[in-house]
Amino acid sequence: MNSTNEDNEHRHNEEEKEGAGEEPVVEITDHGCTGRNAFSYANGRIPASVLCPLPQPGERLRADAAEAFIELDGAYREEFGRPMCVADSYRPYHVQVRLFREMLPGMAARPGTSQHGLGLAVDLCGGVNRLGTVEHEWMLANAPDHGWHNPHWARGGFEPWHWEFSA
Repeated sequence: MNSTNEDNEHRHNEEEKEGAGEEPVVEITDHGCTGRNAFSYANGRIPASVLCPLPQPGERLRADAAEAFIELDGAYREEFGRPMCVADSYRPYHVQVRLFREMLPGMAARPGTSQHGLGLAVDLCGGVNRLGTVEHEWMLANAPDHGWHNPHWARGGFEPWHWEFSA
């Protein structure tokens, strides 16, 4: 992945997700997902039953990250009249391995070290993935209030679509 792939309409683990097609966005109003303790699982080895769904079909995160993301998505919907576009979220270990082999050096985390593998990262699309858009600027200003940030290493056009949760 690089900044020339500005649309970031990829789905790294599309084959891993059931129903990863043109499904309608489901609005989740009851955050109620508690998920069992995801901390007890290795990076990329968290069972689906422990992860919590996002409003975007097929996307999942650790319970605390999912709850914060759902709140952020609600604020985004109020601002833009549509849900956030999520290209990728939790990433299983075998997908991390595949990406590390397929991508140019430095473009994918070493397997077992990805924030995606902890259920703490999303790759966004729909404008958030491009520097200078109103969506990206809104995220930079508002995401930190919900515990989400575009890490320093991802800024400056390297990976504007990559956002991480920190409790």
